Amino acid sequence: MSIIENPSTTFGAVRTVGEPTAGMFRTDGYVGTSVPKKDSRELVTGKARFTSDIKLPGLVWGRLLRSQHAHARITSIDTSKAKALPGVLDVVTAADLVATGIKNQYQWNAIPDMHLICDKAHFVGDVIGAVVAETEQLADDALQLIEVEYEVLPHVLDAEEALRDDAPVIHENVPGVDGNVLGRHRVKVGDMDKAMAEADVVIKRRFRTAKQQATPMESHQAQAQFDDDSGRLTVWSSTQYVHGLQAQIAAAVGLPISQVRVIKPFVGGGFGHKIGMHSHEGMAAIFAMRIGRPVRIAMSREEEYFTASRNGTICDVELALKKDGTLLGWKERIIADPGGHSNYGMAFLVLTTSLRPGPYNWQALDMEAVAAYTNKCPNSAFRAFGNPQATYVRESMLSIAAKEIGMDPWELRVKNAIRQEQLPMTTMNGLKLETLAIQDCLREAADVVNYKEIQQNKPKWRGVGVASTLHWSSCRWDSDLDADSGATIVQMMMDGSCKVFTDAADSGQGHTTIFAQIVADELGIPVDRVDVIMADTDKVPFGLGTWGSRSAVIQGTSTKRAAANVRGQLFNVAAHMLEASVDDLLIRDSKISVAGSPDRFVNVADVAIAMHLSKSKLPPGMEAGNIVGSATYDTPTELPSDHPDGIGHISVNYQASTHIAVVDVDPETGDIDIVDYGMSDDVGRLLNPALVKGQLLGGFAHGLGFAWGEDEEFGEDGSPLNFDFTGYQIPTFTDVPYFTNDQMRVVQTYDPAVPDGQKGAGEVGLVCPAPAIAAAVADAIGVAITEMPMTPAKILKAIRERAAAAGAPAA
Repeated sequence: MSIIENPSTTFGAVRTVGEPTAGMFRTDGYVGTSVPKKDSRELVTGKARFTSDIKLPGLVWGRLLRSQHAHARITSIDTSKAKALPGVLDVVTAADLVATGIKNQYQWNAIPDMHLICDKAHFVGDVIGAVVAETEQLADDALQLIEVEYEVLPHVLDAEEALRDDAPVIHENVPGVDGNVLGRHRVKVGDMDKAMAEADVVIKRRFRTAKQQATPMESHQAQAQFDDDSGRLTVWSSTQYVHGLQAQIAAAVGLPISQVRVIKPFVGGGFGHKIGMHSHEGMAAIFAMRIGRPVRIAMSREEEYFTASRNGTICDVELALKKDGTLLGWKERIIADPGGHSNYGMAFLVLTTSLRPGPYNWQALDMEAVAAYTNKCPNSAFRAFGNPQATYVRESMLSIAAKEIGMDPWELRVKNAIRQEQLPMTTMNGLKLETLAIQDCLREAADVVNYKEIQQNKPKWRGVGVASTLHWSSCRWDSDLDADSGATIVQMMMDGSCKVFTDAADSGQGHTTIFAQIVADELGIPVDRVDVIMADTDKVPFGLGTWGSRSAVIQGTSTKRAAANVRGQLFNVAAHMLEASVDDLLIRDSKISVAGSPDRFVNVADVAIAMHLSKSKLPPGMEAGNIVGSATYDTPTELPSDHPDGIGHISVNYQASTHIAVVDVDPETGDIDIVDYGMSDDVGRLLNPALVKGQLLGGFAHGLGFAWGEDEEFGEDGSPLNFDFTGYQIPTFTDVPYFTNDQMRVVQTYDPAVPDGQKGAGEVGLVCPAPAIAAAVADAIGVAITEMPMTPAKILKAIRERAAAAGAPAA
């Protein structure tokens, strides 16, 4: 067994809450140890092949023509000059697609507002045409030769303004859309009138959160090849969801799903943006079919800006509580900005309201969420989809409330957070919690920063901020996608090694390693004897891919079940060979032995050979052949739309997290310096501590960007102002503080809802940095910042306005 770290050294402390159910899983195997990533060598030596590394013979380049206006009807497009340019192979518009019978539409949602090529632009950057040429430069030159005439229409950039009766309508005659209202979701439980009447304090605030980019290192990429002889279309894409992309491409180009193959090579980051289909994937496929040559379309860094972003929100909140800190009622109206298209817009409303109440006890909830189209870049799923906005607003309100009633903000959370003795429970908003160690997370994070001591000895302009949350491990939402499944096939070879085929799509998380650990433990073989094959629709079973902190839980469960199926087959034969009962067998160290009689054993490889080739060694009536186990896992979850109050159990289990930030604020510049930081997370059983640590740290960096400076900026005409890294500034290694092991702690729980007791870990690290840092800044300067991101200019403005109101100098 190769281990680089164990749980006690990967994190500063691992507190374990509860015990695993008897016989739940092995505790002496690979699972729970920091096995090195199986793909590390390929990545560090440069041998890993990403989509752009695939060199198909005869490959040509496609490029997308994008609108220069935020809202405009295309009155004419003259492509003659582009078509006449030597080396240009094809040019298409929306009319061309319709004329050839192409279904110029794609979406998972029921709202048909998304097109491969639009005849009306809904934001600057909307796709209105496409070209393909012998080289990328020729394709770019051809775009410049296309002459477009527009009927420029009034546009709207603010979601609240988009709801006004006199606002320009962005999508006309689209079923399910009312004016600019993409959709609504309402959660209403408990007696809000009673909560407000009994409250000693009611606090009202308005918050705004920004649209944020995912900025993966690898931009969106796709290559497509069509075989005329077989009628088969193959697409390579930097996707997170091969079967979803397969179905969407098949529908768009008019082929049976069985005739479309989607392959995910190595992916340089996805973060949710790479779940669904985008125009470049559909157009690469269409061009490949039209010209009979392989086609590549790759997004530039600037084009990534137009592809997808995080929802911006406007939130009006009322919080009712007692003077002793008891939380009573939460009332809120949320206006979400999905941009120019509906991509996962309704899902956002359901998920953000589901997590709004957080890990606390409430007596009444009333949340109304509405999504309103604007003429800005469209949203998509984005790491921790909906929860960063929800947690920032809720935790900021709790910190404001604590100051209002004169209570320590950490004590306020401890008082109201769900306690161990309440579990298992169903929360007011329908979440079924078997485990949630939020009280332990609060205590561990406080211990990291010496919370009580630092609160008593703060110099001027230093602040401390606390934030807690809960998060899902995969999720179910209201859409045509009423499932939450994953699938795995495990095949044992004649030498006792294994191949694992799963729909999960590793984009850096380490799924290949985790699944190999699970299979190795189930079958008692070395982890390096397990090969994991992912995300190729011709090879792996159908499932819903990788997103929403789901793969370790969903495909991890299907993998364990499939491996257990194989183990059962091995045991059946080994019991016959050893003349023993199946119930008495153990599998360890590549051997199957009889419990209590270690000398009575047979090698796993010998059993595998017998099952493949030696019918005489098998139980009577058993046929020799393949050793294959398969399993699908669909979580026992609910759609909130099925409940009259808009609530529901959206995830199989839930993570918990607390972050505490200690910051210094420069009153002359508004700059922030993180002096100390503590985080503690309940992510269930630690399958691989080193990988979990990496996910939590990566999430923190994403959350830091959400807090400090990432914001899509637009001019009055709707043009993006910061569409590259010179203007859109993400945190770099110089901005992210160094974390010692002791600053990161884990509360390990064994959630019985999942066979190995694990929860997700890929997103929760992103959720708490913004509210924790915001609360610390508010503590330092004496006034809360209610708009993300907290730029130095906003902080400096708040300092000066507070000083002016008090009649004192700012510093």
